[in-house]
Amino acid sequence: MITLEEAIGLIDDMVFIPKEEIIDITDSCGKILLEDIFADTDMPIFDKSAVDGYAYREADIDNELTIIDKIQAGEVPKKRVSENCCIKIMTGAMLPAGADAVVMIEDTINVAEGKIKILKKSSNLNICYKAEDFITGEKLLSTQTLISSAHVGIFAMVGKGKIKVATSPKISLIATGNEIVEPYQQITQGQIRNSNSYALISQIKNLGIMPNYMGIIKDSEEDVLQILDKALLCSDLIIFTGGVSMGDYDYVPQILKQKGFDIIFNHIAVQPGKRTLLARCENKFCLGLPGNPVSTFLQFDILGEKLIYKMQNYNYDYKTKLLQLKLAKNYIRKNSDRKVFVPARIIDYNKVEVIEYHGSAHLNALTNANCFIEINIGTDRIEKGELVNVRQI
Repeated sequence: MITLEEAIGLIDDMVFIPKEEIIDITDSCGKILLEDIFADTDMPIFDKSAVDGYAYREADIDNELTIIDKIQAGEVPKKRVSENCCIKIMTGAMLPAGADAVVMIEDTINVAEGKIKILKKSSNLNICYKAEDFITGEKLLSTQTLISSAHVGIFAMVGKGKIKVATSPKISLIATGNEIVEPYQQITQGQIRNSNSYALISQIKNLGIMPNYMGIIKDSEEDVLQILDKALLCSDLIIFTGGVSMGDYDYVPQILKQKGFDIIFNHIAVQPGKRTLLARCENKFCLGLPGNPVSTFLQFDILGEKLIYKMQNYNYDYKTKLLQLKLAKNYIRKNSDRKVFVPARIIDYNKVEVIEYHGSAHLNALTNANCFIEINIGTDRIEKGELVNVRQI
């Protein structure tokens, strides 16, 4: 049995050379950028108003000002602001020549037809200056960036409609279990619906990948071998849920060995998710997740995401989702020989409380949780007010 940190380290030590593809930026969120992104112009391109108001000369702030024109966003100013004059201006519109300040409409009063007076001086000049965000030729994003929605906006801002990214691995998803049926089926005695696969599909889609869901197979050597052969033809990563433990009908590990896979790990000192498996055969991987839904959800969130990003040659930091918050109530556990993750809820912005949780089959607990408390091996008691590691979900 290895620790979770050792399992993460084994993935970190792998080396990959990702394939490249050119994609539309609307499909890029969650992908790994494989080119540097440079500004093709200054931003802002010109001095512009940050508010709806009046462009004027700051030297005239105490004087009555005559409105000589109006500028909409997208228009080029036709007139210059001169002494004791102003131009009505909309947010984002180009600042007219002669003006060096903009006053918000609500900070003025009409004193006569076409004339205003400034009631109070703003704390700033309400101008977005040319090139204050970035300049032409400036590097804005570097290769090996994990693309977020904000980055997609940057691509559009600099005129990049298509970008080079790492090709995402092709992922097949397989559920195992004689007792498992699909959500649309009526259940009979001894059956349960397949929640694992549908939660995993959602988690994988959040990484910008549409998995190939191959359905449910029975707990038999023949079925496992048959589906594995099919999945190997179309997948870089095969994810099994269930069938990876030590029961009489858990055939996945032995079938993987028959097919030439090396088992990297299959026994982790973590709860939930002790019987998580990772195997490799050349450039093909298999991730075996436990059958209980909280185990599956959590270990995909930790190890599955890590592996998928690593296959794109991106070192995703396990600690990215970690916070340190104060525990709201004392916590005690009987057995401390494994790292444990307990569903919890962040409250009062800086505290975390454990919620009712009946174990790794209690998926409904996650509907009331927004995090897990991470408790290290050897820790059996945490006092109220102590800082704990919190993993957001």
